[in-house]
Amino acid sequence: MMTHQSRVCSHSRGVILRDIKPRNFAIGAGRRCGIAYLFDFGLAKLFVDPANRAHIPFREGLVGLGTVRCASANVHFGREQGRRDDIEGLGYVLLLLPREASVARHLYAER
Repeated sequence: MMTHQSRVCSHSRGVILRDIKPRNFAIGAGRRCGIAYLFDFGLAKLFVDPANRAHIPFREGLVGLGTVRCASANVHFGREQGRRDDIEGLGYVLLLLPREASVARHLYAER
């Protein structure tokens, strides 16, 4: 699955996405129908210091970032986001994607 590769690729480069939601995915068509594209890295952040490869420190009391219904529990409790929160957000996306896709199908069908 391409989303898994994209997420792993971004995490291996020290980047967390922080705003994984259904609208940030596009599914390929034709020969590329098995590829899911992930985009909108506007809230992405380095979780590793590039100079010394040290992990960012844990912090609390932060303001939540990203889409509320796809955000992890740590975001709602005001904790620093990490790779686990991207994975939790992806789980919420997988639960919401069929619903969002059916809404989009009806929009295009009416036109």
